[in-house]
Amino acid sequence: MKVTQLALRRPVTMVMIIIGLMIMGLVSYQLLPVRQLPNVHYPFIQVTVDYPGATPQDVRLAVTDPIENALTLVNGIKQMSSVSLPAMSQITLQFVGGTRVTTTAANDAAQAVGRIAAWRSKAQAPAAPLVLP
Repeated sequence: MKVTQLALRRPVTMVMIIIGLMIMGLVSYQLLPVRQLPNVHYPFIQVTVDYPGATPQDVRLAVTDPIENALTLVNGIKQMSSVSLPAMSQITLQFVGGTRVTTTAANDAAQAVGRIAAWRSKAQAPAAPLVLP
């Protein structure tokens, strides 16, 4: 028997089946163990250095390149990207999964940047690396 013929012959039965399916769907939805905001950690660190009054090329030569060279020694880096802006340099490090960014990687990055012997004339030494959520 076709569904349309059944629906036309017995409309009350079809309404009861639809209501039953809707109730089962609502109950199933209520019982699903879905977390609204799971605890996810993204393995990123950002190092920002200010260099007042410098052009982007000056920032790249005096600040970004030496910091990138120092950060290559940090273990677990998956990708490094940098942006040299007027008066500012931003270097973002992405680590492989499972890296303890808040403790080990942040300390290693801070030590690597701290090993740069002489900061250029007007560049400010960076603060502790920012761990991105």
